[in-house]
Amino acid sequence: MKFWTMGAAMLALGVLVAGPASAQQPDRAQMMKQILEKFDKDGDGKLNDAERAAARKAMAERRGAGSKDAEARRAEFMKRFDKNGDGKFSDEEKAAAKKAFEEQRRRAAGQRDPRGGQMAEIIKRFDKDGDGKLSDEERAAARKAMAARRGAASKDSEARRAAIIKRFDKNGDGKLSEEEGAAARKAMTASRGAASKDGEARRAEIVKKFDQDGDGKLNEKERAAAKKALGQQRGPRPEKKRAEKKPAEKKPAEKKRAEKKPAEKKPAK
Repeated sequence: MKFWTMGAAMLALGVLVAGPASAQQPDRAQMMKQILEKFDKDGDGKLNDAERAAARKAMAERRGAGSKDAEARRAEFMKRFDKNGDGKFSDEEKAAAKKAFEEQRRRAAGQRDPRGGQMAEIIKRFDKDGDGKLSDEERAAARKAMAARRGAASKDSEARRAAIIKRFDKNGDGKLSEEEGAAARKAMTASRGAASKDGEARRAEIVKKFDQDGDGKLNEKERAAAKKALGQQRGPRPEKKRAEKKPAEKKPAEKKRAEKKPAEKKPAK
């Protein structure tokens, strides 16, 4: 909005850029450059009356659209949080709206808690001393684990690529031509579409089964029940069997040589 407001003021005053702008006003110079690029139809480096009128009209429309969006959002929040229906927010309603807005913003940013879901998960996994942060040693361990994970993902990607080439490389030259690439993309798109439909069907079935309040979605309690039930269906993950060490073969014991006993001396007569 800053761009359009300042631009409109300058256009109303008939300010035109005739040369390089002062170094103290880089933002205004940039804004004027953008306005000229968009509305200077004859390319003479300035706006005539018709071009200036078109710029004013576009800015007015943009301000109007922004105002309508803001009013719609306000009306939605009012409808949701104005519990007593008096058309305004009490302190309690305002606090509830603020909390919901912050939660929505955190989710949009991919964060499930104030510290950020991903970072919190990393700290939970690698914070061995439990001080709520990562020491140099713990940070090094986290980096090592993530590097190993990226390496494994890279290997998986290479394996998938090799499988695709093997499947669609009809002329056997070790790469995909345009025709072969198109066939591969078509097949993968169809596969993703089928997987998406299966996923949606499974989700609908889960919602239907565990949606106790019938609102068409799962709340935290219902989601927990669904996870528990699905976990029981899958059962515990099979543990990888460790390679059993074969007992070392015993070498046959060597026969002890019969030790000769020293001859007993007869007593002298």
